Amino acid sequence: MTNQIRKLVAASRDTFCCLVIVLLLVPTSSWGATVLVEAGSKTVWKFVDDGSEPPANWEQPAFDDSKWKAGRAPLGYGEPGLATELSFGGNPKAKHVTSYFRHGFKVDPAHEFTQLVILLRIDDGAIVYLNGKELVREQMAAGPANSKTAAQRRIEGHDEGKYLRHFVPAASLVAGQNTLAVEVHQYNAVSSDLVFDVQLKGYRDGEEPRLAKLDSTAREITERYRETHYLSADRKIPNGYVDGGREADFGPSEHVKSIREVIVVDRTRDPNLKKHLAFAGSKDIRELPLLLRARSLAKYVDAQCSSPEGRNASLAKLALVESEYQEREFLLGRSGGTGVCRHRALLFKVLGDEAGLNVALVRGNYATGKKTAGHVWNELILTDEKTLIVDCMNPQADFSFPETTTDSAKKYLTVKNEPFYPAK
Repeated sequence: MTNQIRKLVAASRDTFCCLVIVLLLVPTSSWGATVLVEAGSKTVWKFVDDGSEPPANWEQPAFDDSKWKAGRAPLGYGEPGLATELSFGGNPKAKHVTSYFRHGFKVDPAHEFTQLVILLRIDDGAIVYLNGKELVREQMAAGPANSKTAAQRRIEGHDEGKYLRHFVPAASLVAGQNTLAVEVHQYNAVSSDLVFDVQLKGYRDGEEPRLAKLDSTAREITERYRETHYLSADRKIPNGYVDGGREADFGPSEHVKSIREVIVVDRTRDPNLKKHLAFAGSKDIRELPLLLRARSLAKYVDAQCSSPEGRNASLAKLALVESEYQEREFLLGRSGGTGVCRHRALLFKVLGDEAGLNVALVRGNYATGKKTAGHVWNELILTDEKTLIVDCMNPQADFSFPETTTDSAKKYLTVKNEPFYPAK
């Protein structure tokens, strides 16, 4: 470690300036793919939202969309968090059934992409075209569609925030200028809302995320955590350990079944994790007093996993990760900017072990008022056997750690919503 970083670590005894250290040590994490069309407000779409039928060649690259409206994604109506509000017409009982969208983007002539992945957030159905060729149909019947054609079913509730994944060949992609066109159809003319957003990524040969498999050498500890929701401080995380969430199913085969991304710990082929471990195991960190060592690591994890827009913005970005990597391996070191409690607590456990701390990994629920939600956190066991709660998703303002006997501990519940730390 350089003298400059040593000074920063020394300064963190009072100010915990780990964010600066992160910027010096850790580059932007690699996702193994190239984003061609980015989801969210960085992408501007041309659109028609007046219920009219566009010309027959509207999805072709040569079509002139200069008179179409323009707005940033997500687009729609009746939902929070939209960047562009669309019109549904003057009659809420006879809304426009179909809206049309176009976006142009450039591709490096030497792209060599072999496969594309489309992550599609819609309400309710859609047909996607790339350079005039149909790529994907989602909840739309086969055959021609027009502005009056309805989607086959309604998308409601939590599903409205999901991105639907489609892997497709890259044959329609061309070097230079490309056009992505999407028509979004409602289930009926009285639908209460409309949402549209897309991310398009290109994979070169061998970059595609592979199906997650459970390494036989890590099966015992992986299944222990899944069944008991707790890993004690004396149990270290081995290479091959996977976490597909509490719904994951390992079964007799190696294939991990999960509705979300499967986090994989592999120190041998995860370059970002190697950098994190080098930081945690450095002499400068290991020589810090125990509590300061833990706080430095907690702030490091928070800075690494948080989006530049803030800690809570990671939740929105995670929807894309969960979709793209569903049942596929997601190396722990790739959690930069998208890490929520599962990623943060696991990373803190791995780094804590490397730094010589006694750290447990805990899964349960977290209470906010009368509401509870699934949550993962850590326990830090001190030399006097006192136990502190380390929550890298909901840290204290000064990154101090409450004891399990304090009022703060009442927010932490078991998976059955019982107090995890009963009052003594």
